[in-house]
Amino acid sequence: MTTTVRSRERKVPPVAKKSKYSAPALEKGLDIIEYLSGRERGENLTSIASGIGKSNNEIFRMVSVLEDRGFVGRIADTDNFLLTDKLFHLGLNRPKKKNLMAIAIPAMEEFARECLNACHLSVKSGNEVVVISRVESPVNVGIAVRVGHHLPLVHAPSGRCITAFSRPDEIKSTLAAVKKSDGAELANEFHKAIKEIQTLGYSIMKDGFSIGVTGLSAPVLDLERGDCIAAITSPVLHYVHLKNTDLKKIAARLRHHADRISRQYSNRRREPIED
Repeated sequence: MTTTVRSRERKVPPVAKKSKYSAPALEKGLDIIEYLSGRERGENLTSIASGIGKSNNEIFRMVSVLEDRGFVGRIADTDNFLLTDKLFHLGLNRPKKKNLMAIAIPAMEEFARECLNACHLSVKSGNEVVVISRVESPVNVGIAVRVGHHLPLVHAPSGRCITAFSRPDEIKSTLAAVKKSDGAELANEFHKAIKEIQTLGYSIMKDGFSIGVTGLSAPVLDLERGDCIAAITSPVLHYVHLKNTDLKKIAARLRHHADRISRQYSNRRREPIED
């Protein structure tokens, strides 16, 4: 079974400063993409035009071209348009991302076989985490998170994990952003959770959307830069008939494989962490 969680609606990005050069058609297309990126339920042509300060006639051809090229899709039986995942998948073609996924997938597959739980690889994107790869559980029933799913850092075990093992200046910046958007109380709770994760070495978090699922997340590090670049997360589903309920043992294997990915990614030979 697959869990899909809606994240908060994002605000339209601020208008950039006027460039030295002008490309009106390109700017119009980018405005449409940025506007639709925060609309989960889709918008019709009139709403899009109003949202970016244009008329229907000004954007009709541009929306049509974006649809033909696969960047925008029309919701069945409606006149509403949604942004597709094409930009996301194009981003995954960057060499660094492809290299990380190529290294991570074998380790994730081994973890899934050992612990009988699915897992996924997430990276930070602004103040959110985005799932870029996943491996499903080898058993018939499990919890899996779809590739492309995004969630605010503060509400995801992977987001908390990545933040906890980031550089001090990035942690400070993230906490300031959470305080500004969600208030001091949540920022303080987030800060406390980060301290606990740093001590523990991984993140453990009860699922906020379903009963019987615990999220475990371990950091993947760039050992050259001393920064956290990703997290492997396993939404542990507690089976009645299988002995997979020891969260400490599962977390230890998750950390083991995350450490293995970190060493391979950084071309380092280092003794793995103790289980």
